[in-house]
Amino acid sequence: MACASSSALARWPALAAMTASAAMLFFGTGVEPLWWATWLAPLPVLLAAQRSSWRMALLLCLGAWMIGGSNLWPYLHGTLGLPVAIALLAIVTPAWHFAVATLLSRALARHGQPWAAVFALPAAWVGADFLDASLSPHGTFGNLAYTQMDNLPVLQIASVTGLWGVDFVLMLFPSALAILLCHAATRRWRIGLVVAMTALAAAGLSFGHWRLPSSTAWAPLRLALLATDAPAQPLPVQDPAVQDMLAAVEQAIAEASRQRPQLLLLPETILAVDESRSSELRERLQRVATREKVTLVVGIDDRDGDSELNAAWVFPSNGAPASSYAKHHLLPGFERRYRPGRELLLQDLGDLRWGVAICKDMDFLGLPREYARQGAGLLLVPAWDFKRDGWLHSRMAVMRGIENGYAVARSARNGRITLSDSRGRMLADVASAEARVTSRVLDLELRAEPTLYARLGDWFAWISLGTALACLLWLWISWRRRSACARTTRKDRE
Repeated sequence: MACASSSALARWPALAAMTASAAMLFFGTGVEPLWWATWLAPLPVLLAAQRSSWRMALLLCLGAWMIGGSNLWPYLHGTLGLPVAIALLAIVTPAWHFAVATLLSRALARHGQPWAAVFALPAAWVGADFLDASLSPHGTFGNLAYTQMDNLPVLQIASVTGLWGVDFVLMLFPSALAILLCHAATRRWRIGLVVAMTALAAAGLSFGHWRLPSSTAWAPLRLALLATDAPAQPLPVQDPAVQDMLAAVEQAIAEASRQRPQLLLLPETILAVDESRSSELRERLQRVATREKVTLVVGIDDRDGDSELNAAWVFPSNGAPASSYAKHHLLPGFERRYRPGRELLLQDLGDLRWGVAICKDMDFLGLPREYARQGAGLLLVPAWDFKRDGWLHSRMAVMRGIENGYAVARSARNGRITLSDSRGRMLADVASAEARVTSRVLDLELRAEPTLYARLGDWFAWISLGTALACLLWLWISWRRRSACARTTRKDRE
């Protein structure tokens, strides 16, 4: 039974609740979110929705999430240049996820199932996000879990559940408070809910604080991360601007090599090379790697005949034959000219096994998880960002490291140079535009610990989806029974 009927609710308080949620979502999501605002954002509109008619609840939820999500408009339409319809769809889709999940929770609460109502909202939210990520060409981009990238204790949940567990708890606690405050229940049930939520919070935070320092360190590895924003687009290797850039990069590599790094990473597609110039460029880069005694990973626009690859070339320090990795997940529209890759690239350096992925590959879950299953303790990620999204896109790669138990080194054009360990701690975070060639040489104590998520995959997302479907099925069966009873009663009266 609702604590107040929709007829007793004035419109202004409901609109004020929607506005409060929208404001907190505006600052708590987007390309540079305030993590604490995300925890508070759903609560005002959930309280209003529980007290409203289903139509009003739908409008309030859609309004709050769409207004809050408008913070992405300058990025989606302005920076990326997405068509208006596509940019709007990216904002409207999570609004509908939230609205449908809220209506499901509201219906269960009004049918005397408060426990189901508490968990139905986060389960439906995660289930919808999981389906969206499975079908979207942008993978997990926009997932609410990325708002918590500065909240390390909470992020450790991802090592067990993937980012879906973080996504879940962000909705669980506002859902529990809304049901607790808006629906009549026994004192025993209220105490039970408070105890259960307190226990879950304590367990999650205890696990996070326990996992942060606990690990088995290998011998330190020294990495060099370099980035340059020029030229703005990948130009042919024979272009004077590229030759000038290559000379500056070679000088930066020589300077970095004085500190004896074992691996050196450069950004995605720093230049373009066709079949006629490929051998010459490979020989030049191999000479650099051999001379400086460093394994070199370079992002190349590889134009080989009719085929074009967004590739990462790897040149071993010992002069062994170079290897190549092709980007699997291509940015729709921008990278339609490329042929997607299909293979992983793994290398061994002493006891360390490391792999290569490129930029958007880290927005998806399957490929990074497969690297963990094959024993990678480090991923090197050449990348190319759009300046505005440098923080967010780099942190999406960091999340993959937490989920799978390895370190992630990422060097981006028009973005950030980052190095994170398997717990998500940032060991480097530097803007690529800091200098003509920005460089950092860092020591990393590697922690190779395949996680439960790496072994089991998206088990938590499937359970959440199943829970949401079970709640929907219960409501449908309940409605059928009530309809049958109502028909029987009418016949008896006749």
